[in-house]
Amino acid sequence: MNAPFRLADPATATPLELPAIGEAALREARRMGKRRAPFMLSTGAGDVAATIVGREALSEWSGAWMRLDLLCSDRPATLWLPQDVALASLRGTYPDLDDSGLDPADRGLLLDVVENDLIDRLSRAARSEIVVVAARPVETIDAAPDFVFSLRPRDSGDSIPAALVCHEVEREMIARAVLATPVERSPFPGLTVEVAFRCGYSILSLAELAELEVGCGIALDDTTLNFQKIVAVVAERFAQTCSWQTIKPTLDGPLLNPVDRSALYYTTDALVKDEIERAKPGGPQTGGVDEVPVQLIFELGRAEAQVAELESLQSGYVFDLGKPLSQTVDILANGRRIGSGELVRLGETIGVRVSRLVR
Repeated sequence: MNAPFRLADPATATPLELPAIGEAALREARRMGKRRAPFMLSTGAGDVAATIVGREALSEWSGAWMRLDLLCSDRPATLWLPQDVALASLRGTYPDLDDSGLDPADRGLLLDVVENDLIDRLSRAARSEIVVVAARPVETIDAAPDFVFSLRPRDSGDSIPAALVCHEVEREMIARAVLATPVERSPFPGLTVEVAFRCGYSILSLAELAELEVGCGIALDDTTLNFQKIVAVVAERFAQTCSWQTIKPTLDGPLLNPVDRSALYYTTDALVKDEIERAKPGGPQTGGVDEVPVQLIFELGRAEAQVAELESLQSGYVFDLGKPLSQTVDILANGRRIGSGELVRLGETIGVRVSRLVR
């Protein structure tokens, strides 16, 4: 419902100011915004995943920070780490640093990661020698970082944030290294899509559709039932045949099989047109509304599948529709459910006898 409003006095109106994103920043956001697979760092204490994350990860850390001033081939850079982690990693090199804030039980797995593996990884990514030249504790990060890392041991649910500011040369090289890693897709949890199981289709004219009544038979223009098959359709873009030799449909191949010409008319997005052979030879074409073609699809049932699992549904996967497949079908006209019927033999062909219509 739209809320009522009153026109404002133009003299008191102020222009709406929205934040602007420059073209360069937009290109960078598009380039770096995709979630990517983490760098796996092998350490003596186990594997640690280093992932580039958003800046909001820094606000989730409530402890103090250690600022490390670095030189990357004589170019300055700054790295911020949680203070207890930094103190633990630097205590061997800088004995005077106070490491009393370290909790060995929580941070032990990361002792050799920060100075050795992370710095070494950044060094190789930037193709520059990186050395620590100074370290000092700070309460906050006082600069906008170019990169924010999340460090997570394989066997731990905890992650440690790190922030880096570096020269344009290293920034571009690290970005290239990140872009070389695979994109990691992570659909929303619980996001599902329906899989429709269809057994045939027919194309009628609008006049023929108008004549349908309960008890009428519709001959199928095409059906997979002669081969004990049905078609599983996902999002009207993917179609795969299923065996129907048991009460549950079993995939013949990967579910995400792009729709080809043979399965096109099993989708509601098919561009239905009059077939040339359906036209009567000779005589003028009237072009009346009664000749508008209507696509009928006959559907046995539907099942929900997790979007994140679609790629894993391969040949041999068995769907459970929650009920046995039967001869009852839903009738869809141009994608809209208009009734139901049952599969029957119409002479030598398979058809559907209409049992219910919704006009």
